Amino acid sequence: MNDSFEANKRKEYFTKACEKIFEVVHFYEEQYICKEQMLAEYFAWNGDNLSPLYAHYDNCLYVQAELVHEIDVKTDAIKMVEVVEEIINKLHESEKLISPKDIIQIYCQLKCDNEELISLNIYYKTQKKIVCTKADA
Repeated sequence: MNDSFEANKRKEYFTKACEKIFEVVHFYEEQYICKEQMLAEYFAWNGDNLSPLYAHYDNCLYVQAELVHEIDVKTDAIKMVEVVEEIINKLHESEKLISPKDIIQIYCQLKCDNEELISLNIYYKTQKKIVCTKADA
């Protein structure tokens, strides 16, 4: 019994340690969120007032230099899932594999290498996309 208790405690400790390591990696990989804000949020207590953005740290300067702005790509993501579902259903009948190229060609309504997929209704369904190819931009 004591061994299993110790094993559970060790597992819990390592799980928390892995979460902390992930948070540190995320902190250093993030390019556009203010690092001062991230640290303030991490150490803040409920009800603490967070400091305003100062725009003098590296990530703040990236945002200003690259004119970064957030956009909602939820509708594009939903459309992509619909494309994947339709392709899976179509190619499942013929037991063929799906390639990322198939998905991109249908999603972007490009010339499709797989003739079977051209018959999909979603291929012809027009929709304004936020996410676009370099040629569209």
